[in-house]
Amino acid sequence: MSKLRRVLGILLIIAGPVIVGLGYLTAPSASSCTVANNIAFELGQPATCSTTPSALYFIAGAVLLVAGALIMMPWGRWLTGAN
Repeated sequence: MSKLRRVLGILLIIAGPVIVGLGYLTAPSASSCTVANNIAFELGQPATCSTTPSALYFIAGAVLLVAGALIMMPWGRWLTGAN
């Protein structure tokens, strides 16, 4: 396995959980969601604030994790074009 493939695979495997963590960092806090949902309730609207990150963060993290694992596999050479 070439050094470049190994480094790229490790970086992608690390990037997956980092992206999910960023999702949690950008999600609103519980106290701000409580305030926003109380205001919506007072206005007769459904609660829309959630402290859970968007599913896109989890999907992107999973894709990066799988891509990194595939690149690290001996048969994953076709992903990088290496011989």
